[in-house]
Amino acid sequence: MAAMGATISSMPVSCSSKSFDVVIKGGTVFDGTGKPGFKADVGISADTITAVADDISSGRARKVIDAQGLCVSPGFIDIHSHSDSSIISYPTADSRVLQGVTTEVTGNCGGSIVPVEGEDGRQWLKEWKEENEIDSECEFSDPASYFDYLERTGISVNHALLAGNGTLRSIAAGSQDRAFSADELKSVSRSLEICLDQGCVGFSTGLEYVPCNYSRLEELEALVAIAARRDALYATHIRNESATLLESIEEAVEMGRKTGVRVEISHFKAAGKPNWNKQEAALELIDSARAEG
Repeated sequence: MAAMGATISSMPVSCSSKSFDVVIKGGTVFDGTGKPGFKADVGISADTITAVADDISSGRARKVIDAQGLCVSPGFIDIHSHSDSSIISYPTADSRVLQGVTTEVTGNCGGSIVPVEGEDGRQWLKEWKEENEIDSECEFSDPASYFDYLERTGISVNHALLAGNGTLRSIAAGSQDRAFSADELKSVSRSLEICLDQGCVGFSTGLEYVPCNYSRLEELEALVAIAARRDALYATHIRNESATLLESIEEAVEMGRKTGVRVEISHFKAAGKPNWNKQEAALELIDSARAEG
């Protein structure tokens, strides 16, 4: 347990005579770097870890948590979530918080709750609110207004949103299996830039799903290149997780190689017993790409 978004030293450090809001005493600290755990007390001021030390006096804390025999760590990050809509209905995110998750990355697999554009988008938002009994004051159309609503509502976890390729493609071309026109690609590229400008941390694709699977490689490369220029993440639910698993991983790696983007592959698995023997080769592809840089 630790303050959300905080980082801690891998070795105990001394602290001054300052006071703390919370001191976690006597636990074994695992700092998230992969190094062995070490015994230490953790001092927290407001929402920030301000000391990791051998023995912080209980008298210097407004609240003391006895962690003897327990492990202490920074909050966990769930890098693949689809809660960008459900967080509105369940802002306390009990199922995440009680497991130690303090940050969620949402908008995965090419589907993000924003942007919402056009008559179809407004109709979807209206029906979604009615179905989920969402407050009528819940209004958003882009990442900025969505984040503003979450801030006003108050949620219990940090929320990082990816801009979904399927969402952007649906706005431009619906569910049609065709290439973008030059104007459509320009429009979608601008929409992605706006999403990143307004706080989205990356771009996601769901290449097994309609309409993402209708995206031509040159279109994807143009969009992924925008994410790369902003040092944003490219999170991809790859095109296939069974018979053509290796080819699908190669596609994701090649996208990173061509654009320089940081790539995260979702649902990394070999589905179906006939494909289990591909696991070692799949891991080798990842290791090779990392070694390449």
